[in-house]
Amino acid sequence: MVTAKENWDITVTVPEFTVEESLSVNGTLNVGGVIHRLTKKLNLANDWSDYCLWWPEKNKWLLNTRLSLEQCGIQAADVLELTRAHKEMVLQLPDLQFVKMNMNFTENLFKEIISIGKQLDISHPEEMSLMIPHFSFSKKVRKSSDHISGDRLAGVGSPNSNGDAYSQLPASCTPRKLRDNDDVLNYSLQLSPAPPRDVLSSFSHLKSTLDKTKLSSSWLNSSLSLMEQNIKEKTILCLRFKYLAFFDLDPKHDLVRINQIYEQAKYSILHEELDCTDEEIYLFASLQLQVSYQSQVPQTDSSSPIDGGGEDIETALDDLENALEGAPLTRDLSNPVHHLSDMLYYLKPSKKNLLKGYKKLFFILNELDLIAYYEYENETNNKIKKKFHLKGCESYPQVNVAAKKYRIRLSIAGDESSKPAEIILQFSNEEQYASWMAAFRLCSRGKTTADASYAAEVSGIRTFLRMQTTTSNGTQAHNSEDICVQDFVPLRFYKRHKPKQVSIKISDAHSNVINLNLMETKMQYIKAWQALPGFGISYFVVKFRYKDKKKLEQCIIGVTPTKMSKLDSNGQNIVKTWYYNTMKAWHVNWDVKELCIEFDDEDIFFQGVSCDIKLIHEFLGAYVFLATRSKEKNEALDEQLFYELTGGFQLRSL
Repeated sequence: MVTAKENWDITVTVPEFTVEESLSVNGTLNVGGVIHRLTKKLNLANDWSDYCLWWPEKNKWLLNTRLSLEQCGIQAADVLELTRAHKEMVLQLPDLQFVKMNMNFTENLFKEIISIGKQLDISHPEEMSLMIPHFSFSKKVRKSSDHISGDRLAGVGSPNSNGDAYSQLPASCTPRKLRDNDDVLNYSLQLSPAPPRDVLSSFSHLKSTLDKTKLSSSWLNSSLSLMEQNIKEKTILCLRFKYLAFFDLDPKHDLVRINQIYEQAKYSILHEELDCTDEEIYLFASLQLQVSYQSQVPQTDSSSPIDGGGEDIETALDDLENALEGAPLTRDLSNPVHHLSDMLYYLKPSKKNLLKGYKKLFFILNELDLIAYYEYENETNNKIKKKFHLKGCESYPQVNVAAKKYRIRLSIAGDESSKPAEIILQFSNEEQYASWMAAFRLCSRGKTTADASYAAEVSGIRTFLRMQTTTSNGTQAHNSEDICVQDFVPLRFYKRHKPKQVSIKISDAHSNVINLNLMETKMQYIKAWQALPGFGISYFVVKFRYKDKKKLEQCIIGVTPTKMSKLDSNGQNIVKTWYYNTMKAWHVNWDVKELCIEFDDEDIFFQGVSCDIKLIHEFLGAYVFLATRSKEKNEALDEQLFYELTGGFQLRSL
């Protein structure tokens, strides 16, 4: 056994200079002494102030230069690496621009994201992170800018044999170097230029929920440095909004942030990350068209704030914030209770019932209970036919505005031994639909129509429906023939329809939003994006079990800013939903990599299949962390609290 005072040899490599040196050391020599001896022996004219020792075998940095080799656990024949802390990377922003940036490979990723946010002038960067690219520039793409590739190639964005990932980019995608006070770049971050066709055609189109699990599993670990995650210098990574719980969007000051959120929303629609009806696709296309027109018009200071018709947007965003806080069921006596009762068409989906069609029942919403009667409430001998408790329910719109069809599919949570009940309700008009849909959304969060946000919820739904109403009156503001349809609709939608008909419908829908200025249009786009049923859901394949059950069941879970849902193995149907405001504690058993979550009524356990369990735990802790933000708190971001909630190394109690 070698003692601390005996000399022994270690090998230190310097990849930048393709140098490998053997040093005679002992256990009392500190890390700083190793660096000093090596640089003195190399005798190279170089500034070594940014260089640190990396231990490849243990996948760790040796950053404390005062620690001795014995304290670090380094022994004879170990190989160390002297490398720069700051390395150049290429980041693809949410608007698909490529930017060169020097990043610190010794800091954990979350701290680097905060630094990136400051450099790009993006407020609340805690909502963002980096992910492995899900695009590929194949040889065929480089030769033909019109080719659409649906394949994702492994290792995209990694350095090639020459240590350079930039050569993977087409000539049209030259990354811009990020510099201080770069007014040109700052302007392009607020008003994003159209990306080259090569970039647009490089993304894979998600065809199923299983495909979406691969996308959700591409995020990097916020607690580790880039080096610890095997990310090499000059790698291409994607900067995206990871946690879709947007806080305090301010159209006056958040120009870059709002634009980047809008761009990420736009491409999530175009790349089919979310399912949309035809009317919704035309709405998004019309808003995108209005943004393109308004981007060419000088915007005055008075047009930046959202006023008038934009008040409902601010109210809706405030309501979103309240939802994230997960407030318990309370009744505000200053707000009137909106009693809902209507004769509605009712259907319980099944092959047998679909043949029989809808039945008429009288429905009453009483607090969180939906009660169906055979006859009107004031009839004698009235009997209850159905009763559903709506806390934790899921409501899915089935709307065709053009055909004046307004339906809601309700999925009502069951217990661990039963599947949730599903019913479809059909409404006679837009007003009736908006009132009931708003009530169902509040009930799902444990709130009633007495809540102050109910009126704003109804108003937001009405606005969303009105924007989908198209009028073909021959007074189009722009020639529909000037619209390049494939830039405004998803690929599969484009292939199913005739371009001329699509362009006419986009132009018709555009007449509803033609009076919006640039910031109003972007905010309306974001609001419509948030209103989609699949918004904000990150999917993961897991092996799931309930407490006191040993059998593991493979399924898909969906994690959102306010809740977690269990889906079947195909990701088609929601089996159970749990809200974070009913969560008492959670922890990870690292021996078997199993996450345990304690809710008010039950405990659940699951192991990651499509990703490491740490990533799912990070989503869970991050959403709890983001819900603690408040407009009244003017304090700096609590990074330590983020690490405690997302680290997963001890029990977290709420």
